[in-house]
Amino acid sequence: MLLYTLYRNHVSDKRIKDAERAQKSAENRLREIESRGKAPYFVPSAELFPQLYEEEDGKLYLWSGRNGNVLCAGRKRVSEEMADGKPVVLPLENHGAAARRIQIDTSLKKCVLRQEPELRSARNRIFLKYDYDQALQGKAVELKISFESLDGYKNTHTYRTVHGEFVFERVDPP
Repeated sequence: MLLYTLYRNHVSDKRIKDAERAQKSAENRLREIESRGKAPYFVPSAELFPQLYEEEDGKLYLWSGRNGNVLCAGRKRVSEEMADGKPVVLPLENHGAAARRIQIDTSLKKCVLRQEPELRSARNRIFLKYDYDQALQGKAVELKISFESLDGYKNTHTYRTVHGEFVFERVDPP
C-alpha cells in the first residue's frame, strides 16, 4: 500500500509539473502574439510614387522616385555610379500598429526612419534613409528597432536589409 501511495504521489507530481510547463509555454506564446499585435510591422512599399517629401531643420526636401538613390518596386538596387555618403532612400509601409517612439540600432551610417510631412501633395509615406557605402553594397545588415506603442507597450524587433537594395524584412519575431 505504501509503495502504491508513493507511486501515485510521484505520478501526480509529474502531472502538476507538466501542467505548469504547458501553462508557461502558453503564456510565452500569448506574449509573442501580443508583441506582434502591438508592434509596427515594416515591409518594403509596393506603391510606385513620383516623389517623397522630407522635412528636416525646417526645410522641405524632395526625393524623386526616378533618382538612382531612391529604391522602389521598380528599382531594386541603387545606381552603380552612386558615390559613398549619398543617402539611400527605402520606402516602407507599416502593416502593423502605430508607434509613438521608434529608435534604430544598426551599423548603417546616419540611419533614420522618416515620415513625409503633412502636405496636400504628400501621402505620409514612411521611409528608411541611410548613407551609402560601396564597400557594403549587397551585404546583409541587421537593424534593431525599439518602439513604444500608443498604449505604452515597449519592445524591440529585429529586421534585415541588404545594403543598397530593395530588401527589408522582420526576422525576430518571425
